[in-house]
Amino acid sequence: MRSAIRSFLAEPRVAQAPGPLQRDWVLVAILVAAGLVEATLRDDLVWPGVALVAGLAPAVCLPWRRKRPVLVTAVVFGSIVVGDAATLLGTGELMVLYSSAYVLLVPYALFRWGNGLEAVIGMSIAVVAHGL
Repeated sequence: MRSAIRSFLAEPRVAQAPGPLQRDWVLVAILVAAGLVEATLRDDLVWPGVALVAGLAPAVCLPWRRKRPVLVTAVVFGSIVVGDAATLLGTGELMVLYSSAYVLLVPYALFRWGNGLEAVIGMSIAVVAHGL
Protein backbone atom coordinates (compact mmCIF):
# COMPACT_ATOMS: atom_id res chain seq x y z
CA MET A 1 0.00 0.00 0.00
CA ARG A 2 2.81 2.41 0.85
CA SER A 3 4.49 1.76 -2.46
CA ALA A 4 1.25 2.57 -4.28
CA ILE A 5 0.94 5.87 -2.41
CA ARG A 6 4.57 6.74 -3.06
CA SER A 7 4.13 5.85 -6.70
CA PHE A 8 1.03 8.06 -6.96
CA LEU A 9 2.74 11.01 -5.27
CA ALA A 10 5.75 10.62 -7.57
CA GLU A 11 3.56 10.64 -10.68
CA PRO A 12 4.92 13.37 -12.99
CA ARG A 13 3.01 16.24 -14.47
CA VAL A 14 1.94 16.13 -18.12
CA ALA A 15 4.91 17.46 -20.08
CA GLN A 16 3.21 20.01 -22.30
CA ALA A 17 -0.23 20.78 -20.97
CA PRO A 18 -2.06 23.08 -23.37
CA GLY A 19 -3.00 26.57 -22.31
CA PRO A 20 -6.41 28.10 -22.89
CA LEU A 21 -8.10 26.79 -26.02
CA GLN A 22 -10.87 28.33 -28.09
CA ARG A 23 -13.40 25.87 -26.70
CA ASP A 24 -12.49 27.02 -23.18
CA TRP A 25 -13.64 30.53 -24.00
CA VAL A 26 -16.87 29.14 -25.44
CA LEU A 27 -17.37 27.30 -22.13
CA VAL A 28 -16.73 30.52 -20.19
CA ALA A 29 -19.25 32.40 -22.36
CA ILE A 30 -21.88 29.72 -21.78
CA LEU A 31 -21.22 29.68 -18.03
CA VAL A 32 -21.39 33.46 -17.78
CA ALA A 33 -24.65 33.53 -19.71
CA ALA A 34 -26.13 30.74 -17.56
CA GLY A 35 -25.01 32.52 -14.39
CA LEU A 36 -26.52 35.81 -15.50
CA VAL A 37 -29.80 34.12 -16.34
CA GLU A 38 -29.83 32.27 -13.03
CA ALA A 39 -29.01 35.35 -10.94
CA THR A 40 -31.63 37.38 -12.80
CA LEU A 41 -34.51 34.90 -12.86
CA ARG A 42 -34.21 33.11 -9.52
CA ASP A 43 -36.23 34.88 -6.86
CA ASP A 44 -34.95 32.70 -4.00
CA LEU A 45 -31.44 34.21 -4.17
CA VAL A 46 -31.32 36.81 -1.43
CA TRP A 47 -28.12 38.41 -2.69
CA PRO A 48 -28.04 37.87 -6.44
CA GLY A 49 -24.97 40.11 -6.83
CA VAL A 50 -22.94 38.01 -4.41
CA ALA A 51 -24.19 34.87 -6.10
CA LEU A 52 -23.21 36.21 -9.49
CA VAL A 53 -19.68 37.16 -8.46
CA ALA A 54 -19.06 34.02 -6.37
CA GLY A 55 -20.42 31.79 -9.10
CA LEU A 56 -18.92 33.41 -12.18
CA ALA A 57 -15.53 34.70 -11.08
CA PRO A 58 -14.09 31.18 -10.88
CA ALA A 59 -15.60 30.27 -14.25
CA VAL A 60 -13.27 32.80 -15.86
CA CYS A 61 -10.30 30.89 -14.40
CA LEU A 62 -11.29 27.57 -15.99
CA PRO A 63 -9.26 28.01 -19.20
CA TRP A 64 -6.07 27.75 -17.11
CA ARG A 65 -7.09 24.51 -15.37
CA ARG A 66 -4.61 22.50 -17.44
CA LYS A 67 -1.56 24.68 -16.71
CA ARG A 68 -2.36 25.55 -13.07
CA PRO A 69 -4.77 22.92 -11.70
CA VAL A 70 -4.12 23.61 -7.99
CA LEU A 71 -4.46 27.38 -8.37
CA VAL A 72 -7.72 27.03 -10.29
CA THR A 73 -8.99 24.58 -7.66
CA ALA A 74 -8.16 27.04 -4.89
CA VAL A 75 -9.88 29.91 -6.72
CA VAL A 76 -13.00 27.89 -7.55
CA PHE A 77 -13.55 26.40 -4.12
CA GLY A 78 -12.38 29.54 -2.32
CA SER A 79 -14.95 31.59 -4.20
CA ILE A 80 -17.67 29.11 -3.31
CA VAL A 81 -16.69 29.26 0.37
CA VAL A 82 -16.68 33.08 0.33
CA GLY A 83 -20.08 33.18 -1.39
CA ASP A 84 -21.51 30.66 1.07
CA ALA A 85 -20.07 32.57 4.03
CA ALA A 86 -21.51 35.88 2.79
CA THR A 87 -24.99 34.48 2.24
CA LEU A 88 -24.86 32.41 5.43
CA LEU A 89 -24.07 35.51 7.48
CA GLY A 90 -26.78 37.48 5.73
CA THR A 91 -29.60 34.95 5.51
CA GLY A 92 -28.60 31.87 7.47
CA GLU A 93 -28.80 29.70 4.35
CA LEU A 94 -26.19 28.39 1.94
CA MET A 95 -26.06 29.69 -1.61
CA VAL A 96 -26.97 27.04 -4.17
CA LEU A 97 -26.17 27.89 -7.79
CA TYR A 98 -27.05 25.45 -10.52
CA SER A 99 -24.76 27.21 -12.97
CA SER A 100 -21.73 26.31 -10.82
CA ALA A 101 -21.80 22.71 -12.02
CA TYR A 102 -18.46 23.50 -13.66
CA VAL A 103 -16.79 22.51 -10.37
CA LEU A 104 -16.97 18.96 -11.73
CA LEU A 105 -14.21 19.89 -14.20
CA VAL A 106 -11.76 20.73 -11.42
CA PRO A 107 -11.08 17.23 -10.01
CA TYR A 108 -10.70 15.93 -13.56
CA ALA A 109 -8.14 18.63 -14.32
CA LEU A 110 -6.24 17.83 -11.12
CA PHE A 111 -5.85 14.16 -11.95
CA ARG A 112 -5.42 14.58 -15.71
CA TRP A 113 -3.02 17.52 -15.90
CA GLY A 114 -1.41 17.77 -12.48
CA ASN A 115 1.16 15.54 -10.83
CA GLY A 116 0.33 13.23 -7.94
CA LEU A 117 1.13 15.75 -5.23
CA GLU A 118 -0.93 18.44 -6.96
CA ALA A 119 -3.88 16.04 -7.12
CA VAL A 120 -3.64 15.37 -3.39
CA ILE A 121 -3.31 19.07 -2.54
CA GLY A 122 -6.18 20.07 -4.84
CA MET A 123 -8.52 17.38 -3.59
CA SER A 124 -7.66 18.36 -0.02
CA ILE A 125 -8.72 21.92 -0.85
CA ALA A 126 -11.98 20.62 -2.34
CA VAL A 127 -12.75 18.37 0.63
CA VAL A 128 -12.01 21.08 3.19
CA ALA A 129 -14.08 23.63 1.27
CA HIS A 130 -16.97 21.18 0.98
CA GLY A 131 -16.82 20.45 4.70
CA LEU A 132 -17.02 24.11 5.72
